[in-house]
Amino acid sequence: LRVVFLGIPVIMAYNYLSALLRALGDGKTPLTAMIVASFVNIVLDLLFVAGFHMDVTGAALATMIAMMTSWVCSILYIRKKYPELEFPLLPKRIEKSVVKDVISVGLPLGMNSSIYSVGHLLVQAVVNAQGTSFMAAFSIATKLTGLCKFANSLRTEKMKKRVFITGATGHMGWATIQEFMSRLDRFDITVLARDSEKNRKLLAPIQDKIRIVWGNLTKYDDVLRATEGADYVLHI
Repeated sequence: LRVVFLGIPVIMAYNYLSALLRALGDGKTPLTAMIVASFVNIVLDLLFVAGFHMDVTGAALATMIAMMTSWVCSILYIRKKYPELEFPLLPKRIEKSVVKDVISVGLPLGMNSSIYSVGHLLVQAVVNAQGTSFMAAFSIATKLTGLCKFANSLRTEKMKKRVFITGATGHMGWATIQEFMSRLDRFDITVLARDSEKNRKLLAPIQDKIRIVWGNLTKYDDVLRATEGADYVLHI
C-alpha cells in the first residue's frame, strides 16, 4: 500500500495527460499508452513476483513502473505532437484560480469514485489473504481483462457514429450538413425534414449519401424514427 500511495501523483499526472489528449480530439494515444502500460505491468508482475519473489511489494512496484511508463510516453508525445502547447516536463507555476476550479469540479467526482476504490480495497484484502500465487494470478487476470476492455474500446472508437441532425434545411443546419459530408467515412448522417417540394429539391443531391426521414419535429413518432440508433443528436 505504501508503494501504491507514493505512486498516486504519477497516476494523477497520467490521468491529467489522458484527459488533455482526449480534449484535443486524440482518443487513440491514451488507449495506446494504457495498452503498453498493461503489457509492461504483466511482464514486471511475472518478473518481480515469480522471479524475484517480492510478493505484494513486487506487484505494487510493477504497477507503479507501468503507470510511470505511460506518463512519460504521454509527455514526450504531447511535446512532439503539439509543440504549440509548450508543455513542460515539470510545472513552472501554480495558478490558484485554476486549482480552485479544478477542486470545485473534481472533488465531488473524486468522492464518487472513492466508492469504487473502497470496494476494490476490500476485494484486494480478500485476495491478499490467499497467498502470493493467488495474488500474482489475480493481478495478471485483471490486466488481461483490462486489455480486452481497451481492445473493445478501440474497436468501438473506430466504428462509424450515427448522428441525427435537426433543422438540416435551414442555414445553420445546411452548413452543418456540408461539414459532415466531408467526414462520411466516420459518420452516418440522419436528418429529419418536412416533406415539401423545396426541401426535396434541396436534399436531392445528397439523398443517396445520408438517411432522410420525412416528417415533423413536433410529432413524436417522426422524431422516434429519426433518432433510432443515433449516437449523437444535433438540434439546430
